[in-house]
Amino acid sequence: MRPAEGKQAERHKGELRRSTVAGNSQVKYSLTDIGCPRFKPVILLPTLDGSHHSLEFHLKTLGNRIIRITIARVEPIASCTLDRALERLGDYDAIIFASQNAVEYFFSRARALRLRLKAPPRVFAVGPETARALRRKGWRARIPRSFHAEALANFMGNVKGWRILLPRAEKGREILPRTLRRRGARVDAVTVYRIVPQRFSLPAKPSADLIAFTFGSAVDHFLACLQAPARRRFFAQTAIASLGPSTTAALRRRGLRPDIEAPQATMTALAKAIIRWARNQSREA
Repeated sequence: MRPAEGKQAERHKGELRRSTVAGNSQVKYSLTDIGCPRFKPVILLPTLDGSHHSLEFHLKTLGNRIIRITIARVEPIASCTLDRALERLGDYDAIIFASQNAVEYFFSRARALRLRLKAPPRVFAVGPETARALRRKGWRARIPRSFHAEALANFMGNVKGWRILLPRAEKGREILPRTLRRRGARVDAVTVYRIVPQRFSLPAKPSADLIAFTFGSAVDHFLACLQAPARRRFFAQTAIASLGPSTTAALRRRGLRPDIEAPQATMTALAKAIIRWARNQSREA
């Protein structure tokens, strides 16, 4: 383990507390009293190239073996539409970030244009990880208690007449902008990055006990590289964990059903759900 990874792992030992802003109240997420099940599953973790994964640190701390496979890479997209939105950020009533990647590539383009960004009156984020990425940029975001885009539309309340900026991935889901437009908002959905699939090979040994999907497109990219017979063999002996409703919906579209779904779309909640599952497997063994 590299020194930086060791320090990161130490921060995740014992009690792990997270605080994020939701309206005027503080919502806390903690990983406490999780125990250490006898059964320590080998967990396959599909990731993006070069990405940091807090789920890996959570689970490695408890002695699980994590096998990372890089299934895609992230590429920034620069466009005249994005540049105009950045230059006219002050015209917007609100901005919404649905992922950490949206935060990173939005701000990196602003740096390339040498723009100093002032946050719009209202900044919203889907999930505490995205809110933390914004805090590192000096922006404070409001988040819904349920961490998916549809819940955010309800959390935002009356948006009639608002002009809203939505930096997002190429081919992003349409449900959020469509819902907000139906409620009278003008939404500019601007592409800031794309996810490009990469070919990969599954490790021959050891076979995985569990695969953890942490974003919806990971399901499509993973399955695209497996032939049907290999796919059937893999899922016949491997349990599936899902980060939340959006990821589960992607699995169901492919005819797969998760054995584990995080009650909230956070890495902490998913880690706890996996640990509970492992504890149950220990009892059944």
